[in-house]
Amino acid sequence: MAEDRLNLPFTGLVSFLRLPVCAELDRLDADVAILGIPSDEGSPWKPGSRFAPRRIRELSLKYAGYGPVQHQRGFYDIDEDRRFLEYERVNSRIVDAGDSDVIFTNVERTFENVTRDVGRILKARALPVVIGGDHAVTYPVVRAYEHRLNVVHFDAHLDYRPFVHGVRWANGNPMRLVSELSTIGRMIQVGIRSLRTREQDLADSRARGNVVVTIPEFRAQGSAAVLEKLPPNEPVYVSIDVDVLDLPLVPGCASSEVEGLSYEELRQTLFAIAGHAEVVGFDVVEVNPMLDVLADNTSQIAAQLIIEFLGRVVEHPGYRARHPLKAIRTVTSLDDRPRELVIPAAHARMWHMRAGERVTITQTKGHQVGDFIAFNAADLTEFLSTSHTRRCINKVAVHKGDTLYTNHREPIVEIVEDTVGVHDILAAACDPYRYRRDFGVENHRSCRMNFVEALAEYDVPDWRVPDPVNLFQNSPLSPDGAYASAASLAKAGDRITLLAKMDLIAACSACPQDLAPTNAGKLSDLLVRLS
Repeated sequence: MAEDRLNLPFTGLVSFLRLPVCAELDRLDADVAILGIPSDEGSPWKPGSRFAPRRIRELSLKYAGYGPVQHQRGFYDIDEDRRFLEYERVNSRIVDAGDSDVIFTNVERTFENVTRDVGRILKARALPVVIGGDHAVTYPVVRAYEHRLNVVHFDAHLDYRPFVHGVRWANGNPMRLVSELSTIGRMIQVGIRSLRTREQDLADSRARGNVVVTIPEFRAQGSAAVLEKLPPNEPVYVSIDVDVLDLPLVPGCASSEVEGLSYEELRQTLFAIAGHAEVVGFDVVEVNPMLDVLADNTSQIAAQLIIEFLGRVVEHPGYRARHPLKAIRTVTSLDDRPRELVIPAAHARMWHMRAGERVTITQTKGHQVGDFIAFNAADLTEFLSTSHTRRCINKVAVHKGDTLYTNHREPIVEIVEDTVGVHDILAAACDPYRYRRDFGVENHRSCRMNFVEALAEYDVPDWRVPDPVNLFQNSPLSPDGAYASAASLAKAGDRITLLAKMDLIAACSACPQDLAPTNAGKLSDLLVRLS
């Protein structure tokens, strides 16, 4: 995303969360695909949910980030103090697959299109996230699965109506249709409370063995009412009708009912399901933008629910086993790489290395510190970690013969040559905050922001930059534990050689610190040679 664009939510083209768009599902290369089904021909009351996929996409842009935040990609949960969906978004593992083709007045053809599209997503080993449409669309979605799965259905209504007057594809029928599929095991229906519930529908659902959880039962037992009935080692599909929420929360829903769940009750139950069993797909249905308030609150709730639930779904061990963390741009064809490059003073450069290759970083004029970082090229969440290195080698300084370790405690580089012998693995990279706090200077170049520039093609934000190995940095420790900053002892021609223990994405910053003794007051270039 261009640095010079602010990208406010009301600008630009619309896709869910500004995700990349996949126009041809046969070429899908992603782990998650957002699919809209703008169909509401199954609605017996007020139409309009056909417009929900488009409106929910628009409201999702509020969570896509803009300005400097747009590079963070994932989202931060303040309660859990952690980020979600960051890897998936940075590495384009979620795409917007557009909408299934709707053939108006021909529901069966529309549903055939839906089943075909979901089937293609599943064939690509991706997880479908479906935005309806009315609730009738759940049936052709679940029909696409060829393996056994359980279903958790959140709704104010059973949606278990019999087929009368030739009506089979309405939003009151989908759970009866789903229950007849040979692939469906346990079905749990949560939030049922409508005065329009038919006794025979309830009897039919329970006769099949379905678990029906009313609002009083849910309030008495909480998420345990679901989890105790849901096999933990079997995949589950989750269908969420927004009318499971309390009526005031969803003004843009034609079927809303009083005394529904709060957003927090639904949210925490979905999180519990995502931790308990592997969710292999889910849908959010029955948002009707034509009925909503001007602020589009119902579409916003739907967008947030999708984002938050998906953030937990991708954390399940079963999902991670099928979709291991890996960088899109791995070290494959590197024969045309430059074997030598210059790191200009006060700047950084990035390069790739294969396991077994060596890199030599050499002083051109002396006294120049080089902050060095490295990532596992197959998994950018694994990186050279100075804190883990200190623990693994039980030392606070490194020398020739020492191996440096990742945050997974795996060897990543070994120091095989070192003409200086003085380096630092305690200090963080200099950053704008340090120049502002310690020196009262704004807009000074820093190693941390240098790395953001050098790693721009990987969208690594400043807060993801790991603490570096400060090559050639002289930071003597006194017996009382004081930590000093002194001029580098390196002279022109001094060098250090590192041996890669895995395929790497590496970067080095010729430290721009000219306000402290670190670089002896004069900045210079560093020379990098690969061998």
